Amino acid sequence: MRMPGDEGSEWEWLLFEQSQVVTWGQASRALSPAKVRHLLAAGRWRRWCRGVLVAHPGELTRAQQLWVAVLSVGSDAVLAGLSAAAEAGLRGFRPEPIDVLVPEGHSSSTARRRLAPGMPGVRVHRTRSLPPDQVQAARPRRTSTARWWTRPAGRVPTTRHGR
Repeated sequence: MRMPGDEGSEWEWLLFEQSQVVTWGQASRALSPAKVRHLLAAGRWRRWCRGVLVAHPGELTRAQQLWVAVLSVGSDAVLAGLSAAAEAGLRGFRPEPIDVLVPEGHSSSTARRRLAPGMPGVRVHRTRSLPPDQVQAARPRRTSTARWWTRPAGRVPTTRHGR
C-alpha cells in the first residue's frame, strides 16, 4: 500500500499504518457497518478471524500476519519474544509461532482457535508489568530488544559446580 499524501484521511493513514489490517470496530467507525459488510460480501475485503479484517482478498504478508496476531488478541497486546526481536532485526531463527504479550488477567484464550488456516500460530504470554520504556512505538507495538535479552536470562537454570 502506498503512503497517503498530505490530504490523506485518518482512515487512509490507519490502513497504511496497520498494513491494511483493521478491527471490525475500527472499520465500522470509519466507514459504516453496512459499508464494511458490503466490502466483505463483494469479496474486496476478507474477514481473517473474528473481529479482524484485511482490506484486500489475497494472502497475508508477514507484516499483516503480525497485525492479525496482535489485533486478534486485543488492543493492549504487543509483539514479544523472538517475534519482537525479529522485527527489531535479529536473524537466524524461525520466528514462529508469533509471540504476543498481554497484561495479566487479559482473556485471550480464544485467539488461537479463531485464526484462519495459513496463519502462523500465536503464543500468548501474560505479564504483571510492562513499563512504557520497555515498549517500542513500532507498528505493531513490540517489547524492546533489551527486555527480550534480559527476561529469558532470568529463567535460565544455573549449574552449580563442585557437587
